[in-house]
Amino acid sequence: MKRLLILCTVPLLLAACSGPSTPAVDVNKQQTERLYGTWKFSYTASEGESFNLYTLTSLHASKTPGEYYLTGTDEKGEVVLAGYDSENKEFNLLDQGASFDQFFVFSLTSETTAEGCNFRVNPANGDFSECYMMTGTRTGTAAALSVSKSAAQERMLPPSATNGSAVLQKYRSLKTLAN
Repeated sequence: MKRLLILCTVPLLLAACSGPSTPAVDVNKQQTERLYGTWKFSYTASEGESFNLYTLTSLHASKTPGEYYLTGTDEKGEVVLAGYDSENKEFNLLDQGASFDQFFVFSLTSETTAEGCNFRVNPANGDFSECYMMTGTRTGTAAALSVSKSAAQERMLPPSATNGSAVLQKYRSLKTLAN
């Protein structure tokens, strides 16, 4: 009887000592999902004030485990890619153009606003412009999300905005996905 009692209580003790099992939170996916919806990015470049509209609609898993990106379109119906850079803790959006690509590096200052940099990149040689300060506003509704409050970011300029090599590296990474 004692042996049976011990055999029955050992599994209970092991379960109690191991603690509750919680599923791993995929931060990159959670952050990338925050970009769903239509965004208006405004900035002032050498030719004056400009803006672009982007609608981000489809989530994809990258070839790199644990990384995700969204595809969508710009106001001309051309494909754009966006995602969350876990290493630099910032968001990126690539809009490929005929004469130059636009690469946005930004932080979300709320669930409906963003701020950061717009870089213009020469696709032939990878040369990129100075940072044109940009702001973003969500103009269309986002897909239904279940993002925890812990996913919220502090208001700040993107850390890599002053690090040209980090910007170029992330640009090349998204460019590879786009092609």
